[in-house]
Amino acid sequence: MEGVGAARRELTHALDATIWVQSDVDEAKTRGVARDGGDAAASTFWDEWMTQEFPFVADQRPWERADFIVTGTPELEHDSNSEIVFAVPS
Repeated sequence: MEGVGAARRELTHALDATIWVQSDVDEAKTRGVARDGGDAAASTFWDEWMTQEFPFVADQRPWERADFIVTGTPELEHDSNSEIVFAVPS
């Protein structure tokens, strides 16, 4: 299990499967900042990290090679303790 960088094009040959977790950007930031301490330093870190992450993801488009796409912020009713919401890429 690894982050978005593991699904980059040049590693595709070495992967057995990939899962892309798509989340609402604002909700992801809220969760990430809270996870990382919830203070101004965490928010600043998040913003600085995303200045590199957004262009990387836009270039790599790892969801196009994913075996499954899971929503990290689903709108469908589900039990988050025992269920996930996913779609098979077309």
